[in-house]
Amino acid sequence: MGKKNLKTILLLILILSLSGCIYYRFLKVKYQLDDFEKNFSVDDKGGLSVEFKNPVLQSGDIVWLMSANPDSKQDSENEKIWTYILKKRYHRSKNENGNFDIPVKFIIKNEKVNKVTLPERFLKYFSMSLFKNLLNSFGRADISKFHKEARTNVKESNHYKLPTTKEISEVLGSPYYRKKVNSDLVYVYKYYINAEGKSDRPGVNFIYHFREKDRVLRSVKSNIKGVDIAIDFSDTLEDK
Repeated sequence: MGKKNLKTILLLILILSLSGCIYYRFLKVKYQLDDFEKNFSVDDKGGLSVEFKNPVLQSGDIVWLMSANPDSKQDSENEKIWTYILKKRYHRSKNENGNFDIPVKFIIKNEKVNKVTLPERFLKYFSMSLFKNLLNSFGRADISKFHKEARTNVKESNHYKLPTTKEISEVLGSPYYRKKVNSDLVYVYKYYINAEGKSDRPGVNFIYHFREKDRVLRSVKSNIKGVDIAIDFSDTLEDK
């Protein structure tokens, strides 16, 4: 075997082993979510935040997940604040007033992710109770490696209500496009992961399904790093 082929094989083994470590840490977070109170807390100080009580994700895992370096970094002696800006995309040109980009902040201590924060405007219709149940549901998510898919259902609760098309639009602005599928109204939102860069830079999409009869959220699906993430809220909806 030539030296060139040997180096290629060793490089592939290294890449696979690194990716395996990353997947293991994300899988460990999934298991932690199944015991939410022990491993996480949520708060509404300065935005909608989730804190990792027993952090396992490393700073490099976030760069891998987002396929990009953060838009900004603030480093101090005790912590780092990394901010990614999900830059909203429009089908043609921007057709609304206001800034609907989504800054996502990661607080990193000792090279591990301690907190993730979404903008304050998310608190208007995404209550901490809903956010907590949503995260907790991922501890029970069905994961298919073959189909590269994670599916979960959010449990019913009297502590929150699901947002409508009007409320989602107030938080996220106008969708990239909307359509009707069977008895659902579908809103599609598209974002670049970084605020600046080439038009083919990494991105993420969100597909919201609403019941047509009352325009209440029924499900949402996203795709990041080639994995589909689907959240079904159907169990929380009462038949009318």
